[in-house]
Amino acid sequence: MKSLTLHGSLVLAALTLASLAPSVARADHALYGGFGGGFVNDFDCCAVHGRIQGEFGIHFDHEDYGFVLAFEAWGTFGPQYDAFTGGARLGYDINVHADRHFQLLLRPSGFIGIGARDVPGPDHWFGNVTLQPAFDARFVFANRLIALWVRPLAFDLMIWWDPVFGRDSFSAAYQFMGGIDFQF
Repeated sequence: MKSLTLHGSLVLAALTLASLAPSVARADHALYGGFGGGFVNDFDCCAVHGRIQGEFGIHFDHEDYGFVLAFEAWGTFGPQYDAFTGGARLGYDINVHADRHFQLLLRPSGFIGIGARDVPGPDHWFGNVTLQPAFDARFVFANRLIALWVRPLAFDLMIWWDPVFGRDSFSAAYQFMGGIDFQF
């Protein structure tokens, strides 16, 4: 009898949880993570360099549009230097078109982060603060689970400090990126 009561209780608990699941399951796709790649062209010094990035973000409105806060890191690689930058991006996804097949979003955003650049030579690292205004176009499909994006407008505004030579400087760069995000 004890066994029957225990099994009955477990079945009742499982049925209760199963009935609650659709009401608490997240179908809003407010979270996302992804990666991308592209190129960077420094205006003041160097050849075109490659860039890869990773990003994890959340939409404040618990939808896949509206205000978004993302944590982002990128690496830049090329003949004159290698660099790494990490920080936060605040943006707003504007829903231009949405139907049951796909969604088109436009995202103006701003990034602020800190990083370092390694220039060839012994112990020659530069630290920097980077500000980046940017604009993305996002194509969302597969039941709003996958977003392909392109960032045709983005400018890195960098304030550098050089611990070796004790000087500070400013530089700017243009970047063009594309990538994929997975929304969950």
